[in-house]
This record gives sequence, C-alpha cells and structure tokens, in this order.
Amino acid sequence: MKLEEENIKKLKEEEDRKEEWRKECARLEEEMGARLDKRLEKVCPHLINKDDGMVSPNEELVELKKENEKLRRLLLGDDNHADEDKMMRLQREIAGLRRQVAEKKLAEDDIFALRQEIDQLRGTTLVKTNFEQEIAGLKKEIGLLGEVGTQAREEAELWKGEALRPRNKRGCYAVGTRDCAVRGSPKPRWMDNLRDNDKWKQEYFRMKEKHRVASFEAEVLKEKRANAKAEVIKLQDEMGKLSVISASDQTECGDTNLKSRLEAVANRSVRKGGKATSMREGCSQADGAAEVNERFAFIEEQKKCLRQYKKSTLEIQCKETGLKMGMVKPMIAELAEYHADKAFGKHADIGKTTVPVEVSNGSATKNAVSAADDDRFVEL
Repeated sequence: MKLEEENIKKLKEEEDRKEEWRKECARLEEEMGARLDKRLEKVCPHLINKDDGMVSPNEELVELKKENEKLRRLLLGDDNHADEDKMMRLQREIAGLRRQVAEKKLAEDDIFALRQEIDQLRGTTLVKTNFEQEIAGLKKEIGLLGEVGTQAREEAELWKGEALRPRNKRGCYAVGTRDCAVRGSPKPRWMDNLRDNDKWKQEYFRMKEKHRVASFEAEVLKEKRANAKAEVIKLQDEMGKLSVISASDQTECGDTNLKSRLEAVANRSVRKGGKATSMREGCSQADGAAEVNERFAFIEEQKKCLRQYKKSTLEIQCKETGLKMGMVKPMIAELAEYHADKAFGKHADIGKTTVPVEVSNGSATKNAVSAADDDRFVEL
C-alpha cells in the first residue's frame, strides 16, 4: 500500500510539472508573438493594410507588373511629350522601384532574424525541460544508491559481528541469505545503448563495488591473522614450558655422578699440596645466571611479537589472562612477564637450587649442600 501511494504521489508531481512547463511554453509564445508584432510595426508598416493584414510578396509583384504596363502604355500613347521628360520619369520610377525592393529585402531580413530568435527560444525551453528531467533522474538514482549503501553497511556489520563471535572458528560464517526483494537490481537498465557521457558512471559504480569487496576481504584476513598470531603465542608458551621441563630433567640426571668429580678434585689437591673444597655457589650461580639470561631473551622476543598486534588484540589477551588494561607499552611488558612466568616460573625462585655432594672417606653418606654453605670443604 505504501509503495502504491508513493507511486501515485510521484505521478501527480510529474503531471503538475508537465502542466507548469506547458503553461510556461504558452506564455513564452505569447510574449514572442507580441514582440514580433511590435517590431514588424516599427520596421515595415507599409506591409500592413488598414485592416491590419499582411500583404504577400506575390501580390506586390502583381502590382509592380501592372504599374510597368501602365507606364509602357503611357510611353507608347503619348507621342507629344519630349524625350527628356520621359527619361526623367523613367529614372524616377526606377529609383522608386529600387527603394521598394531595398525596403522589401530589409523587411525579409528582419523577419528571418525574428524567426531565428523564435527557434532559439524554443530550443532553450526544450533544453531547460530536458535538463530538469535529467536532474530528476539523477536525484532518483542518488536515492537508490543511498539505499543500496545503507543495505551494504548493514550487511558488513552483520559480517563483522559474526566474525567477532567468540565461538566462531576458522572463518566459518553462518549469515542468513538476503531477501528476495533485494537480490535483483532495483531499476532495469539498458547496457547496450548507453551514451558516452554516462559510461564513466558505470565504471565508477563497478570500481566502488570492487573497493567495498576488497576492504571486506581485508578485514576478514586481518581477523584471521590476529587469531593465527594468538595461536602462535599459545604454542610458544607451550614450547617454553616443554623446554623448561626438559632442562630440569637434564640437570637432575647430570648431578648424580659426583664421586668421579670429587676424586679428580682430591687428586689435584694432593698434587698441589692444598685443600680441596666442595662445589660452592659457582655452579648454582652460573645456572641462575643462565636462567636469568634465557628469561630476559624470552621476554624480549615476546615483546617483539606483541608489538605487531593492535591495541584491541592486546586488550583481549589481558582480559583472558586477568591483567590490567591501559597503555600499549605497559600491556606489552605485563604480557611478556606473564608468559615468562609461565615458561620459567616466577623471578624470585630463580637460583634457589641444591647441590648434592658425595664425600668418599670410607663413608658413603650423601648430603645436600645449599648454595649458601661456603665454609664446608673436604680434606683427603
């Protein structure tokens, strides 16, 4: 019902415009007729009779022929007049005829100029009507393009919402199809008989549509890239944990064979005549320094990786890990520390390791000496 009412209103408006254009054309024709009558009265009043009727050129030629015949009869009949008088009369008549012909030519030129002005005015009125019709058509096309743009924006918002849905995986979108009324083009168009001036419009619309599709694809690819980077970070955390576990296993396996080490130290001290001290804090400090260096390198790598992300992805990771959100640099530092704590443990626990020592002086006792027992030594 609304569409029918809108169509009826549009038809009424078009009819009113056509009636206004017709009235304007009639008014212009009346004005031009009045102007022509005034100019004809000024230029050639001898062509207008007492009854205000125009004399045709054929009637003027007939009158001129009759006058010439009268003059010939007078010349042939009047033999008493002198030749000089006849010549004077003939010259006067010829001059009068020439004047009449010149006036006639001027009148014809004025009439031709007036006709050209009338044609120009009619052409301007037609151009004006065509121009107004083109403007109305362009306004309709602009309205249709605005509707199409709003629909495209709504569709893009739907796509974005579906892509940002937390349960969505690997870009599997589940968006409903468009309505049947919106699938086709809103206005039938002939593509073969386009004018040269209108071809650039079609090319502009095509380029605009391609740009919209490309921007949409870029947004989707960015979302996929962010998800892939998050997965890479998770895998890096898991690999760090695995590397820490393997390193701890290696240290546990390597600290058992202490008897051979102590014997080598004892033999060296006997040769030199000095004392053989047990392993002090050197090993533990070296291990702690190595762990600190590894932790620092890991934090720097994590910072480099996190600097490539946007603020939105960093905020999402902070929400997941329970960290505070704020500026970009503090968030990057906190996330790097968080991943390092996961991979290496907390920073306060680094360096607190026990060193097992085996003393071979006839006894096979094993003591766990910490890194702080610097005063103990073994004499052989």
